[in-house]
Order: sequence, then C-alpha cells, then structure tokens
Amino acid sequence: MPPQLPSGIPMFLLAAALVIEGLLRLGRARGRPARWLPQLTGAAGGLVVSLSMLVQTSLLRAGGPMGRPATSVTSVVANVLLGLAPGALAGFLAARFAVLLRLNAPAADQEGR
Repeated sequence: MPPQLPSGIPMFLLAAALVIEGLLRLGRARGRPARWLPQLTGAAGGLVVSLSMLVQTSLLRAGGPMGRPATSVTSVVANVLLGLAPGALAGFLAARFAVLLRLNAPAADQEGR
C-alpha cells in the first residue's frame, strides 16, 4: 500500500491547469466580462481536481481499481459540490492577489534603462 501523504496529492493538477488556461483564453478571446471569469475558471479547476481525486483514489488505495467497490452517486455529487465552492473562492482570491502583485511591481525606469 502506498504512503498516505503522497497518494493524497492530486496527480491531475496539470489537467486542471490546462482546463483553467483554456477557459481563460477562451473567455478573453470572446470578450467575456472579467468580473466573473476568474470565479468560473476556478470553479472549473476545482471540479476537475475533485472528480480526478475519485479516479486517483480508486487507482492508489485498496489494491487498485479491481479491489475497490464502485463509486456511489452521492460520493460524486459531494465531490462536485466540494470542488466547485473552494475552486470559485480560489479564482476570486487569485484575481485579487494578481491585482495586488501588479500594483507592487517596480515601475518602468524613466530613463529607459
């Protein structure tokens, strides 16, 4: 049986990052309002991570997919709800932190150096 801590780290974060980046580019290309875009993309990323954790758990725990019972509908719904809310909050906070970081960036030198 694999160690608990490393097997609890999401393996599909790259997929979530690709989904988020794709949605951000699509939203900006279509001129969607920037007010709701970070929350929606954050919720989509949270959804990808939460659903992929079901796959990861079935692969890594209890002897792999053959030794584990099928996932119930209530488990999937709970994972969806628990992925959407923190994802939307993360998108909201990320947009605010990005504004703060841009404001804190050094100003361009006036002499053109």
